[in-house]
Amino acid sequence: MRKGEESRKRIIETAEKLFNRRGYTNTSVQDILDALNISKGGFYHYFDTKMDLLTEVCRRRTEEWYSHGVEYVRALRTGPVEKLNAALKLMNMLDMEAPAMLGLLTELGTQGQDAVPRREFREITMQLLAPLVEEIIFSGIGEGEFTVRRPVETARIITLLALDINEESARTIAQDYKNPECTLEVLEMLSAYRESIEQLVNAPYGSIDLFDVGDMVSAVRRVVDSMENAGR
Repeated sequence: MRKGEESRKRIIETAEKLFNRRGYTNTSVQDILDALNISKGGFYHYFDTKMDLLTEVCRRRTEEWYSHGVEYVRALRTGPVEKLNAALKLMNMLDMEAPAMLGLLTELGTQGQDAVPRREFREITMQLLAPLVEEIIFSGIGEGEFTVRRPVETARIITLLALDINEESARTIAQDYKNPECTLEVLEMLSAYRESIEQLVNAPYGSIDLFDVGDMVSAVRRVVDSMENAGR
């Protein structure tokens, strides 16, 4: 890795740690400079604004998560239903290893600043996940487990629905995260999404298994903790 690439990577990794720990709003460009002991010129050589840096943080984290996940799902020695379940879990941000990322995006959403990173997240998801869902649907049709007349379009709809559910979950948590009832609202949305997927691919009721209730409750709690710890 060349020196310039290494410097850019260090800025991104340091910023991600600070954003996750303090929150985006409470982290200044100067905080990042101080942590790295670099000048403003060293920062602005790579990024025009703090938001540009955040967008790159989100892009790299999302690409890394999906790339590993897609490889894992394709290697599974299971049937189409199990593979579809695994692919759908990849799109569930509450199931990600870094709930602080959802907390970060939730923070931006409450301030109306999430448009750029959200668009980046959506584009990467459609680029990497929609083709995987499409492959699984074609496999399910071939094995007689799914009945779908328009597999390509259905794969896109499933992926777009996942993105919308993520955004709605983030909004619900942001608006009422101190109320325990918000967790129930998120679980209800995920349950409705699960049933919608079953109908879209004509899979048996209960065959799509997106989440464990206990795990989701814990995940929401981690997101809330991430927001509170950062003073959001």
